[in-house]
Amino acid sequence: MSVAVFCGPTLSVDDVRAVLPDALCLPPARCGDVLLALRLEPRALLLVDGVFERSGSVWHKELLLAIERGVRVYGAASMGALRASELDRLGMIGVGEVYRRYAAGELRDDDEVAVVHAPSGDARSDAMVDLRATIASAVNERVLARDQAAALIDAAKRLFYPQRTIEQAAARAGLSDFARWARRRWVSLKRRDAEQALRRVADDARATAANATPAHAQQVPRTGNLRELWRHASLAPFRRFESALPEAERVAQAARLVGRRYVEAKRVARLLACVADLAGADNCSTLDELERCTSSLVARLPPSQRVLFGVARYQRWLRALGPTSPASAELTARLLRAIDRAAAEAGVTPRPVEVKELLHELRLARGLLDSAALAQWRAEHGLESDAELGALLSCCYRERALAHGHVVAAPRISSTVWLHVGLALCGVTDDARAVMRGEREPVLPTTLGEAIDRDFDDEHDASRFAAEVR
Repeated sequence: MSVAVFCGPTLSVDDVRAVLPDALCLPPARCGDVLLALRLEPRALLLVDGVFERSGSVWHKELLLAIERGVRVYGAASMGALRASELDRLGMIGVGEVYRRYAAGELRDDDEVAVVHAPSGDARSDAMVDLRATIASAVNERVLARDQAAALIDAAKRLFYPQRTIEQAAARAGLSDFARWARRRWVSLKRRDAEQALRRVADDARATAANATPAHAQQVPRTGNLRELWRHASLAPFRRFESALPEAERVAQAARLVGRRYVEAKRVARLLACVADLAGADNCSTLDELERCTSSLVARLPPSQRVLFGVARYQRWLRALGPTSPASAELTARLLRAIDRAAAEAGVTPRPVEVKELLHELRLARGLLDSAALAQWRAEHGLESDAELGALLSCCYRERALAHGHVVAAPRISSTVWLHVGLALCGVTDDARAVMRGEREPVLPTTLGEAIDRDFDDEHDASRFAAEVR
């Protein structure tokens, strides 16, 4: 794969393929999406559209890490123009008029390029830079006087960006008739810049050595936040179905339609990443490597604790917390045992108030709303002592702490795609392939929470994906 393009609504997939037939078209970039794209080893990356407000925006360090790795990173039109104006001195290549204006300080506000759009990618509002370009065209053609143009621009700028359209601005400026002319003669500066960027990428691909690294690329500091984001990306599937993705990535996407087992496999993948980091191992992707990693961690325990904290105890805890498929139960127990004891030895211990919060959360999740229900649940799962219940809750705390990049298990930047490893070890990969072949019915999420747990935006997103992948 030579070029990855983040686009929509400024450009459609067809627009991109008309210039770059082999490009991988990805949806507007979110925080972590550039790191996700890096595992495909692209030679060039073009950032046009990106999300913000409802999701974290693409980080500067993601783009800089791509540049460090020899990827030619371009930005234009929208989020890409913003990031390029901020990173052009560090190797990012800005293209187009919107980029030039941001870089020159003529534009300062992020809302100049912001729009809202439907899941289909169709824009539902107008970008301020496009409004300015259309109004300037009207002035040049003497459709508007300069004072009318100034009133229109002022009215548009006062609108919150989701409500910003030429119709709304014209109505507020007392120039409603102008909106019809503007729609007929619309000037999209963003689209023009994005098309220019596509041509620039294509020209550079023909003229530049495929693996040339920009001369001023610098090593990006491996901060804790960047390492944590890298681990998050290694646990995530690509969001939109794209036939150009490698088979392993399409299988990982389809695994979300297997049901709850996908969530369990992703948990195993996250625990595997933590164990590998704790053990200082380069890999932990097979059962033999897993055994070596977990054994090295358990060997650090005092001999008196190695039996006390056996795998059976963690399997019992898993059953208490909820149903777990046989394929992942033993793996999860072994991994939990390793990170729980290693983190405990390193002093990762919850405070009493945090234990209380975890117990409250557990009671709500399991429907243990009164003391009698809690007592019955404890008796059914052998949690008769307060000490054992406290140990279970402490284990939950340590798992969360390490999953979020606690210093005891600082994530490392490696080439391992932990999601793929977890799916394979839990036996989900074959079922995902069966879904793709139409041999197995997809299991769709029925609630928003379930959809999010399975890495969908919502239930409708899951339904759309199920229709595409088959």
